[in-house]
Amino acid sequence: MEVLCGTLIILLGSIFLGGFGESLVIVLMQSFFMGFAIMDNYLKIKGMTLKRSLYNYAGLAMDIDGTANLMLALSLRDSMAAPILGSVTAALALHQMDQHHELVVVQLDEDS
Repeated sequence: MEVLCGTLIILLGSIFLGGFGESLVIVLMQSFFMGFAIMDNYLKIKGMTLKRSLYNYAGLAMDIDGTANLMLALSLRDSMAAPILGSVTAALALHQMDQHHELVVVQLDEDS
């Protein structure tokens, strides 16, 4: 999905966004997909569907990976800690949302 979306952004971005805007949109798109991958384990345990999760938690996914990307850019030590801290942060944020009944749980269908 990231490659497909990235290709579309490059093709359309060169027409509408310009160099900086295209790069910014690509970084945001990559943050979304990587942050969602970090959150996916918790959401699967709760029995949530992929499509429903994408719409409800896009901001949290981008925030988690945006922080991890910043840590990856800083140093080697931070690059080892970024995935661990990202996973723990995602689990804590989603658990907190679950405790306050803000986590929208949609059960998987039999077909999924």
